[in-house]
Parts: sequence; structure tokens; C-alpha cells
Amino acid sequence: MQAQCTPVDERAFLVWTNVQLAARKLQVESCSEFNNGLVLMNLLEIVFKKSIGRRFNLTLRPITQEQREENTLLCLNFLHNEGVSPSTKELAEEICSKNAETQKLAVLQTLWNIIKYWRILIYIPKQTEDVGSYFMSWVHHKILVRDTSWTTGTGFYDLCSKFSGPLKRDNQSLAEIISLMESDFGLPKGLVVAHEFASNPSESVLFIILSYIIQYRILQFQKERQESIIALHKEERCLFSKLPIKYLKHLARTNLEDSNIWLFINTK
Repeated sequence: MQAQCTPVDERAFLVWTNVQLAARKLQVESCSEFNNGLVLMNLLEIVFKKSIGRRFNLTLRPITQEQREENTLLCLNFLHNEGVSPSTKELAEEICSKNAETQKLAVLQTLWNIIKYWRILIYIPKQTEDVGSYFMSWVHHKILVRDTSWTTGTGFYDLCSKFSGPLKRDNQSLAEIISLMESDFGLPKGLVVAHEFASNPSESVLFIILSYIIQYRILQFQKERQESIIALHKEERCLFSKLPIKYLKHLARTNLEDSNIWLFINTK
């Protein structure tokens, strides 16, 4: 799955980028701000949680074109080492190019490669070559969405209903569904505009939207699991309270891995 690099993609990619950069109180307004390697460096450090600037000795105040391209190439080398995308001097030159269209296409394709590996390795096997196709296949077959008419909103409606329960209204427009995903599913505001997506559906933007929905489901599952553990601990405490303290200490010594027994003894 390749980025289409349409205006819809450009806005979505930049909104996603700004969501990440907010961790360092940084924002970008256009692809031209990637021309010195520093924005890309900050984005990669946030997404991958690894140091790049100090590790690769990037020039923090690049002045010459050569310094800008060298910074960018070092970032691309990092992506290559992480198995995200190939690194070439030509791509670094395009990202730092003074030709606005050439530079924009190179930046958007690089951002798309980062986005594909942003959260997606949580959901699919690391050895998978075509990440986008595997992810879409998972959505269609594992979640069993019957109606995948994304441009009308019915596909998103069906998917959201499966994760959050029946929605308030049976028929909602794409704009209303997008608003719901922004308020309840963590979709960044402004990432997608309903009428633009409906008239020019982008597979890469769809990929980002679905990533947020799946991320919501994972967090929901983790919360449910934690609540189940807490409930189980309550049942154990009720059981422990009926047993003599000497017997509990005996159990604790013979079940060293069961920290719940020791916790109960120490709080009794």
C-alpha cells in the first residue's frame, strides 16, 4: 500500500505528525519544514523512543545545504536500520530539495513509511512484508466488518459498534461518525474531513483511522483485563480472610510466586 500523496493525505499526515510532536511542544504547518532533518529527527525520537541527535551527531543548527542533507540522510539511515524503509542519498536530497513538489512527495512518502510502523507492529507479525495489506485483511476478516462502505460511514459505524456497543442512532452520516471517533476513539481532530474523504477516499488515511480504532480496542481490552484481575483479587481476599494466619503463612512459603497471599498477610 503506497501513499497517494493527495491533499487529503498531506493534511492527515501533518496532523498525525503534530500529534506526535506535541510531546516536545513542536508543530509543523507544511512539508517544507522537514528540509533540515531536525523535525524528522524529533519525530523519530518520539515514535521510536530512541536518541538520534546525540547518537548520530546531527548538526543542530544546519546552515548549508550539505548539512541539511547530511542530517536527513542520518535520519533515513536510522529508519533503514529499524527495518522501516530504505535509505538513499537521493531521497535525502529530495526531502531537502528547493523544488516544492519534489520535496513534498518525498516527505509524505517518508511520513507514510513511519506511520505504517508507528503502532502497527503491535497488531501483526514482525516478519510481514506488506504491512498495509495485512492490516486491511485483518480488518476485513478478523473483525468481520460486513459493510465496508467507508465513504458513507457505514463501515466505520459497524466497526465502532463492535467495539463500543450499539451506537445511539442507527443511521449516522460520515461527518457524525468522524466526530464520534474524535470524541470517543482518540482520532485526532482535523485528521480527516468528511466531504473530502467521501469524494476522494484515501487508503493511507483509512489506514490511520483504523489504527486509532484498533488502538482504542487494545486499551479497552487492557482495561477489562485489569478490572478482571482486581475482581479476582477481591475474591482471593475474601477467601484468605476465612483462613488462619498460620495456614496463610504456610501457603505463602509453599507458593512463593503468589504475591497476593503475602500482600494479604501484610495488610491484615
